[in-house]
Amino acid sequence: MLLTNDEFASLIEEIEASVAARTGHEPGDGRTRHILSLVVVPDKSEMDPDPHRVAD
Repeated sequence: MLLTNDEFASLIEEIEASVAARTGHEPGDGRTRHILSLVVVPDKSEMDPDPHRVAD
C-alpha cells in the first residue's frame, strides 16, 4: 500500500471510526468479545534501492 502521510492519516481515521461505531454493543445476542490489534510497519525497501544495506 503506497500512501502519502495525509492518505495514511485518513486511513487511520476511517479505521478508528469503524471500530468506535461498534464498541458500544452490550453482551448477549450471540456476541463474542474480540480483541483487535493493528500493526503498521513502513516498507523501507520501497524507499531504499538497496534494502540489505546496513544503516550508517
